[in-house]
Amino acid sequence: MPEFDIAQFKRTLTAATAPRRDASTVLREAGIAEGKQRLKHRQAVGHVLKPFLTKAGLDVDTLDKVLAHNQSELRSHFQQQKAAVAKHSSAERDAFRHAVELGFEATQHLANRPRPGRSKVLRHELGFGSRDDPSCTRGAGL
Repeated sequence: MPEFDIAQFKRTLTAATAPRRDASTVLREAGIAEGKQRLKHRQAVGHVLKPFLTKAGLDVDTLDKVLAHNQSELRSHFQQQKAAVAKHSSAERDAFRHAVELGFEATQHLANRPRPGRSKVLRHELGFGSRDDPSCTRGAGL
């Protein structure tokens, strides 16, 4: 059996238990390489500890089974959360699109609205003056 190297154990343990950031930050910033590096560190800790834990009488295979079960439960829970977030984001996206459409319609309405001063000019040019205008020949009743 290999001799236990305490310095190597401390390095691998430190690397495996590096401070973790907020989950949203990890999802945004973490790349595949970072995840692979963490996995390598955890596996290194496992390889260093496994022979000593087995020699100490601990059933490592049972621990591996429990760990695998926990990971499958975590994956299932993550998939459920992912589906809920996708559903919620879809509703938010639809609401946003609807708000943009309403804003566009409002802008079109404001752009096509007749200007206050222009309507009198058009009526006068067409011969439809106001009631107070004696020069109007047509539409004097307006």
